[in-house]
Amino acid sequence: MVARFIGQAAHRSLRQADNRLRALTELTRLHGLLLAPAAGTRPGRRWVATSWALAVTHLGLLERREQLTALTPSR
Repeated sequence: MVARFIGQAAHRSLRQADNRLRALTELTRLHGLLLAPAAGTRPGRRWVATSWALAVTHLGLLERREQLTALTPSR
């Protein structure tokens, strides 16, 4: 029962990431910027990787938005 729930949650997270590629890209870039300063510190890069994974699995919380910021980009 727990395994089924985890599988469903993972599947939903993948769908949400696929539906919000811009937000996924923004998260990846932001966390990429944190990798260099985190090198050689504790917990360092593991913290950055864990933070990225948690953020990516919660993209559904953006609801109808497709990006992290509330502002719309100027065209």
